[in-house]
Amino acid sequence: MSGRLCRWIDDAIAEILRRDSTYFERFPLVFPVSEGLPAESENGLSSSSHTETAEILATTVSQCRARGATIRQDVSARDPVADMILKTALAGRRPLSEICLHADELDLMSCIRVDYREGTTRRGSRYFVRRDGSIPVVLVNAIGAPLDPWSQLIADRSHDLRIIIVESQCADLFNGGMRRYVDLGSDVEEIYSALSRERIGQFSVLGWCSGGRAATELAVRGADQVSFLVLVSPSFCGAAGVGPQLTGFESGIGQMCTTVRQNPAAANFFVRSIEKLAQSGDWARNLHDPIKRGAALFKLPAKRRAGALVASMLDCEFLRNYAARDLSDSEYQIHEALKRVAAPILLITGDHDNIVNSEYVSSVLDVWGNDVTLAEISGAGHYAQDLQYAHLTSLIDRFLNGTFPSSNERVAVRSIGKSTISKSSK
Repeated sequence: MSGRLCRWIDDAIAEILRRDSTYFERFPLVFPVSEGLPAESENGLSSSSHTETAEILATTVSQCRARGATIRQDVSARDPVADMILKTALAGRRPLSEICLHADELDLMSCIRVDYREGTTRRGSRYFVRRDGSIPVVLVNAIGAPLDPWSQLIADRSHDLRIIIVESQCADLFNGGMRRYVDLGSDVEEIYSALSRERIGQFSVLGWCSGGRAATELAVRGADQVSFLVLVSPSFCGAAGVGPQLTGFESGIGQMCTTVRQNPAAANFFVRSIEKLAQSGDWARNLHDPIKRGAALFKLPAKRRAGALVASMLDCEFLRNYAARDLSDSEYQIHEALKRVAAPILLITGDHDNIVNSEYVSSVLDVWGNDVTLAEISGAGHYAQDLQYAHLTSLIDRFLNGTFPSSNERVAVRSIGKSTISKSSK
């Protein structure tokens, strides 16, 4: 138990330091005192006994101090960052893959060469299939983004997923970038071409961000083949029946794409400043407010992944191609597609996502989805497959094995969609 607990605490610390390696140098962690811990949690903080919780608190404080953090303890502590670490420790009742503790050291290309087979579709697109694993899962990345944010899932040898990755003809799989315009339908056809070549019958689909629409279309076209659909922070702007609730990132990207389509020369202006749209966290302004400071930190990706979502737009030609794809994707009737998905859906969101509006996406699935399980990870932004990898894979593992995922101190799970609104009322 002690070794396992320490690894989970290290994983939580990594969530902080991978976002900002200087956080402990600049800000203290304020934990509650053991005497002030409730016998039973009022906010989902602990399902353990008071004695066990106090022991976990002591271990957490000791380990954070050993990692260089300045520790304060207060009976009325309200520090979301310290709270996240403690909740992770309390939730960590199962073994943790060691890969989580070395995420920024992974060599994705080496992992692919060793653990995956390469093939080509009829049109010449590359695809990669994991050699091991008994559960086929098609991974659909964000449009034009490099594969890097998925490094842990791809490199992890402890899970039983047979990952299948198909390169879109619009982008380089490893470097990202929109080298040409390709519509959603073409991406889906390439994936089915790879599946046909590999003679894969039943499979599940895992889609992230702007790849959520293609992932959904895969599930619609393969109604008899797709066992489960997992959506991680999908971008479903424009769904009917749900009021538009865009984040600043979505609004900015949408306005930029509209301008570039109307005036292609405008791409020159936008490329110089576009990376700022994916950033968050004004530390100078939030120095003395731990609540705001925590919220700003949780929105950030790992520093190494900061450019992943904008890699598709960091060149004038890339941006023009992205704007064309943005238009065609906006015309895809996601609400109609979701109605037709027969497979159970797992929606995974972060409570501090500043790229897509998690509340809006949840509402879309609630109104238009059928059999939907919503899992919200606290302290997570848009990159749960990276910073909260252990929590995400625990959810996916249980879901793909037919077990309803359970809530814990970091994850809130509930049923939406068909469980609350009948098909006939949609």
